[in-house]
Amino acid sequence: MLKRLVLIGAALVLAACSTPQVNDDPAVVYSSSAGSDGLSIDTGRIGSLAELVGGDTVVYFAFNSAALSDDAQIIVRAWAQGLQEHDNISVVVEGHCDERGSREYNLALGEQRASAIRNLLISLGVAGDRVATTSYGKERPVVSGHDIDAWALNRRGALTLG
Repeated sequence: MLKRLVLIGAALVLAACSTPQVNDDPAVVYSSSAGSDGLSIDTGRIGSLAELVGGDTVVYFAFNSAALSDDAQIIVRAWAQGLQEHDNISVVVEGHCDERGSREYNLALGEQRASAIRNLLISLGVAGDRVATTSYGKERPVVSGHDIDAWALNRRGALTLG
């Protein structure tokens, strides 16, 4: 009896650890959930937003600035190209700030950062109705910490599925 229980337990553990099967049927569409509200976004046959835009889904900003650096502009250009190739995708550009400054100041700066990215995407040919913006200010840091390195990583614009 003990051997049988051990075998059943081992089988359950192996089943839980197995890799899920991927459906290669071209008629099957990948769907990404946008949250607990059940809203889902049809992303076509792409596997992820990062795949769609060539890897990076975040750009970084200098302290107290909403200006896109040359490196950030290169990344946003890749986003525009990916979005033009997949015209069924809508995105949200999130503006984020580091912890310094007031809540109100950082919400406004986050919106300026998101808008700078949105404006560049539109100027590169992405339809404006496909690109929304939101600002989280300093409310959603990606890195905890109170130093220059953490602050630099939290000053960002992030592209997410809309």
